Amino acid sequence: MAGSFRPLIISSYPRSGNTWLRFLLRACLVEDERLLDPNFVGDEYWLNSADIVSFGSFFLGSDLDYDEFLELRAEAIERLLGSKVDQLFLFKTHETFNPSIASVVERTGSAILHVVRDPRDVAVSLASYEGITLDDSVDFICSDSWIGSPTGRGDGASFSEHLGSWSDHVLSWSSCGLESRIVRFEDILDATAVVLSELLSWLNLSAPADRLELAVQSTRFERLKFLTRSGFTQGKASP
Repeated sequence: MAGSFRPLIISSYPRSGNTWLRFLLRACLVEDERLLDPNFVGDEYWLNSADIVSFGSFFLGSDLDYDEFLELRAEAIERLLGSKVDQLFLFKTHETFNPSIASVVERTGSAILHVVRDPRDVAVSLASYEGITLDDSVDFICSDSWIGSPTGRGDGASFSEHLGSWSDHVLSWSSCGLESRIVRFEDILDATAVVLSELLSWLNLSAPADRLELAVQSTRFERLKFLTRSGFTQGKASP
């Protein structure tokens, strides 16, 4: 790997390839053969994880309410980044872009990579994954939806994520006004190596051709379909 790591926030609506892209980048950039094992999680972080705010603090993030968590998140991530030198930090989120995330970017210099997938395919994938009807899935992505409770409280280990509708979600990230790049799921699927090489260049990083090819082959989409976060809870925000 050539270049220096920069914190990277990878955002997407659920079922859009976020996990796959993180595996591709990680396998390409970190020379640890465990990263080619789809069962190895490694150093990755959810932006809504209560543990992030707990890091370097004298309290548990799970004891906070939603607004407190959002207020303290950027400072906590800044502490986390300062604790480890020259490490690849990938932060995953399904949230709509919001002031709390803007604060994270401002304080940490994180880059933003947003993955977009055809909403028709998102609806089909979500219906299959959740075991719901296609009509219910379409209703979900067209509504002001959440992962978790609209109150912000998650399962104790994490806080809820406000998705909004699919279109509102995409618009929030594409118009955030910060340095960012949008990549289409379909392009990753059709030309994985090309897209990965372009993303590395955008991040001012590079990898040997053999490492890039190994990353592509070992993290094929078909192998990683099952690697999705469990516990996706359907729910809509109150009007």
